[in-house]
Amino acid sequence: MAPYRVHFLDHGGNVYAIHHVEHDHDEDAIGAAHRLNVLPHLGSGFEVWEDDRLVHRHSNRDKN
Repeated sequence: MAPYRVHFLDHGGNVYAIHHVEHDHDEDAIGAAHRLNVLPHLGSGFEVWEDDRLVHRHSNRDKN
């Protein structure tokens, strides 16, 4: 399993929380991040990182 970090972003684009998850595949880590994003109105979105590689960026304005 690979370690991933989920960075939750405020409306200014700053990281206000980090959550660590471990998954075998990028898609699984992205799915976990979506499930962790339970209060989307609090921030602008999130990013999923594996080390220094940006795996996924999500805007809470997106429908998915």
